[in-house]
Amino acid sequence: MKRRNSSKGIALIFALFALAILMIIGFTLQSIMTIELQSSMNRLSSSRAYYYAMAGVARAEAELKTDYYWSGAGGVAIGSGSYTVSVWADPNNNGRSLKIWKATCTGASGSSTRTIVVWLQQDSFAKYAYFTDREQTSSNQTIWFVNRDSITGAAHTNGYFNIYQNPKFSEKVDSANNSDPYFDNRNRNYRVGGYTYTDTAKFYHTYNNYNSDYPVALNNSPGFSFSGGQANIPLPGNTNIISSNANYTYNGNTTITLLNTGSMQVTPPSGRSFIQPIPPQGATVFVNGTLNLSGTLKGRLTIGTNGNINITDNVLYSDRTSDVLGLVSGAHIVIQTNQNVQRDMEIDAAMMALNTSFYVDSYQSGVPRGTLHIFGGIIQKNRGAVGTFNGSNGSLMTGYSKDYVYDSKLLNYPPLNFPTTGQITIKAIQDMGALGH
Repeated sequence: MKRRNSSKGIALIFALFALAILMIIGFTLQSIMTIELQSSMNRLSSSRAYYYAMAGVARAEAELKTDYYWSGAGGVAIGSGSYTVSVWADPNNNGRSLKIWKATCTGASGSSTRTIVVWLQQDSFAKYAYFTDREQTSSNQTIWFVNRDSITGAAHTNGYFNIYQNPKFSEKVDSANNSDPYFDNRNRNYRVGGYTYTDTAKFYHTYNNYNSDYPVALNNSPGFSFSGGQANIPLPGNTNIISSNANYTYNGNTTITLLNTGSMQVTPPSGRSFIQPIPPQGATVFVNGTLNLSGTLKGRLTIGTNGNINITDNVLYSDRTSDVLGLVSGAHIVIQTNQNVQRDMEIDAAMMALNTSFYVDSYQSGVPRGTLHIFGGIIQKNRGAVGTFNGSNGSLMTGYSKDYVYDSKLLNYPPLNFPTTGQITIKAIQDMGALGH
């Protein structure tokens, strides 16, 4: 009998011990679940605070487009959260080509806050390697990107691209497809050849068909993409930003020869040439008439005109790593070379033709002149022609083939007083983290 009672006692002790273990496990699991639930709630609250802070960033971008002196906003409520924005403006903005701001944006949700600090800057047209308002000439002639053409840097048209064979691009290529008969903007699709496409990578015109005519990545560049149906980006209507900020203004048709000494030789209508040094900080020049330009630049220079800019010979940089040239014409930018001479041409500059085109004079006549090398960018209202090609094999017949290489330093070091797109871009962003529980 004593042994039986002892066994029962031991069993009872083990049962109580097991129950205690289960209770401890239960309490532990409940504690873990409570902690995890609280942690999840904190993460959710922090995420919401982040998006409220980003709403503040969007507000700063929108306000600074039209009000360069906007200083911020406090306690803006959205639903169950809010944001505040404080903007610091660079004290040198009044004299800057591209204004800079620092925006500190704090979002709040529940007991959590999140602060985002962004550096904002005006967006320059100099960021484009290639830009057109229309891909047709002013006489509505269609111009094609062909197999031998290559462009490094971003490319955009407010119209639509025309592709023959496989032109090469290194970066993002997009189009707004304005006036494109194939584009249905309302339904966001593309109707051509009896088919309807929703893939924006096919929003362009082909010479033959999509199987043979399509853009490709230059040297397998991972940055290449093509997308149609994107936002329209309006060009400025005049060269006022140049004329109003000019250090030197020349009236009448003027010839400027850039000198590798950090100066330029200026020949006004009188014919009496003089040497004009380019200051170390750079200079802005306005010509009230037609400009004839050639030579090698040493320094930073922007030239604007209300007439044509005629490029009569190579325009080069003395040092590609530091020299910057901006050319802004209120009319055309014209390459004027001998149509019967085979010789490559090079232009180092960010160029902008507001009314109407960058083109080669007599491009349809003479012999194949060679390759037109651009180190910089081309922005123009209507696309201008630089040569003609054989539709059966793509070979150059007259004028130039294209080799357009973007000057990447223009992204952060554009020409002085070069026109802006009207957009504000984020140059740097820092998430300062979350506070609260």
